[in-house]
Amino acid sequence: MKFYGKVFFSMIILISLSFGVFGTLMIQISFQSALDREIEMGKIENQMLKLTFETTVNSIPEVYFEKQNDRLSEVAQSIKGRVDSKESRMALIDENRTLIYSDMDMPIDDVLFDEITLEKSGYHIYTRNDRYYLNVMSVINISFLPSKMRMETITDITQVYVERNQMFHTYRMIILIVLGCVAVVALAISYFLTRSVRQLSKMARSFAKGNMEARSLVKSQDEIGTLARDFNEMADKLSDRMLSLEGQAKRQEDFTSAFAHELKTPLTSIIGYADMIRSMELSEEERIKAAGYIYSQGKRLEALSFKLLELLVMKKQDFEFVNLDAHYFIQTVFDLAEVGVLEKGLVLKMKAEPGKVYGEKDLLISLFANLIDNSKKASDAGEVIWIEGKEGKEGYEITVRDEGRGIPEEELGKITDAFYMVDKSRSRKEGGAGLGMTLCSQIIRLHNAKWKIESRVGEGTSIMVTFLRRG
Repeated sequence: MKFYGKVFFSMIILISLSFGVFGTLMIQISFQSALDREIEMGKIENQMLKLTFETTVNSIPEVYFEKQNDRLSEVAQSIKGRVDSKESRMALIDENRTLIYSDMDMPIDDVLFDEITLEKSGYHIYTRNDRYYLNVMSVINISFLPSKMRMETITDITQVYVERNQMFHTYRMIILIVLGCVAVVALAISYFLTRSVRQLSKMARSFAKGNMEARSLVKSQDEIGTLARDFNEMADKLSDRMLSLEGQAKRQEDFTSAFAHELKTPLTSIIGYADMIRSMELSEEERIKAAGYIYSQGKRLEALSFKLLELLVMKKQDFEFVNLDAHYFIQTVFDLAEVGVLEKGLVLKMKAEPGKVYGEKDLLISLFANLIDNSKKASDAGEVIWIEGKEGKEGYEITVRDEGRGIPEEELGKITDAFYMVDKSRSRKEGGAGLGMTLCSQIIRLHNAKWKIESRVGEGTSIMVTFLRRG
């Protein structure tokens, strides 16, 4: 069943129950009020006849009642004739349950006969031949009579019950007409109220079919509006996530392709020169040249394997971070990198202010060793590479800068991609694999640090790493 159908039937059931309970209660209250009036009138009539009978009998000489029952019957008949009522009947009963007078064909109510007293009358409602009767009985007090008689009055109150049934019948007809009108209105309202849900469902199906731009219109501030906003937020995040996954898949594909290419080139050279040495007669010069190619390409594969190993280790290992003395740390990096820089005819200089760096020592050494190595590859003999440390606004800043060839502006956003090299031929010649900046990026992210790269072609590159203050 559709949601608007459920809303519709819920409204109809609720309205039906409400009208049914309310109408039944009101009719029952009205009926009970009418019944109470009839009972009260029946009691008053019984008391009026009783008092009239008592007054009449007590005002007549006792001699007149020698034939007691006959005289009492005459008095009762006379009184009933004076207050004749087509709806009421009267009976006079002695203490032995003998009828002295009666103008009705009704049995004596034995229950009332035993329950009533001189001070308290009683009544009973019963049915006979599909009609309803009110039976009121009271005790008559005659001073010269030894026994206590009962006066019974019976009133036909069928009309009260007939009116109640008519009210129920009329109310049912009204309810059917009202429910018919309400059903039309309720169906329209429920359909309108669930319009947003249907639109949201339509958007969800469209989104599921691949329309990542599908969004729901938020037109209200109620729960449906909140659901629409939540759907849009979910769709935004899911869309971003899918784009991110597509980007990761693309990068993974590019990584695999680049990795295969990086392996293929040196392996082809190694296999080719090794086969040349194995199968051909070479001069000493040619043999040394071939062995040199095999060695250089083997070193390149070794560098590639080390970089990949470092990346894998970073993803799988928990590191212990400590506070490092900044000057001592920079001096350590300087000492480790200086030999390689001098071998290329470059100058490495350092300048370090006092301070603290929070991190894992070996990873940070690898970070700055890679940055200095990149500067070394981009510089020519005689140029200077600087490593500097100082306290900044956000934390301790360590900068590696060179006077080399620089990086084109359009290339800056790509230098952290795996296997990406600004100058591929030069990088491969110097044993580069295009993984150094990727490794640096992950180390910086692991330390919650920030870096800033500034470069101009022909003027050099400056990379500043900021280690944020703790707390």
